[in-house]
Amino acid sequence: MKIKNLDIRRGFVLALAGALSVYLIYHIRESDCTEKDYHVHKYVKGKIVRFLPREQLHFQGYNWTDKVYFTDPDFYEYLEQERLLQISENRTYIQQVQNSQKDYLEYERAGTWTNPVGKLPRTIPMTDWTTDPNKGNTGRTRVCHTQYYGYKIEKDEKGNRYLVKSPLVDNLLEIEDEYPFFRDNNFKETVKYSTNEDAYVYQK
Repeated sequence: MKIKNLDIRRGFVLALAGALSVYLIYHIRESDCTEKDYHVHKYVKGKIVRFLPREQLHFQGYNWTDKVYFTDPDFYEYLEQERLLQISENRTYIQQVQNSQKDYLEYERAGTWTNPVGKLPRTIPMTDWTTDPNKGNTGRTRVCHTQYYGYKIEKDEKGNRYLVKSPLVDNLLEIEDEYPFFRDNNFKETVKYSTNEDAYVYQK
């Protein structure tokens, strides 16, 4: 029985090592680009485009292409460090994301939660929100609305770059001139407005 278990473990380790080798070969394999001067390559993932000073054929889900752009090294190193993408190169993708976000309602529900303290249970009132209208029981509702933000790059008195985040807007493309960068999958927040009162309710 021990020999059999040892064989199973050995087989598992070999299979894992083989899978890891295939993964590394696929993802770390470099292009045949021979350009010696500093440059970046256009990387594409679906409709998302970014520019990286790399030669890997595959990087974090992005695929290398052979379009070369001669650029400012520090600038593109900073873009990669901060995971920034250019809005101008991703307008179609951004528009697609924005078109897919629809407002929806949430309904408040109230109940109680029992928290045992020693031998005496303590009942605590609590409320939360649900998208199921049949579970709301307080009559309060709120609209959940998606908004977007971008970034611009500034420099301090010592010449060091830093990011400035834009206000939340309904259309990221409208502020592209002032805030030309964004982060993929991290450029939207859900704003929630109460429909029962004038008060503005915000929650991520």
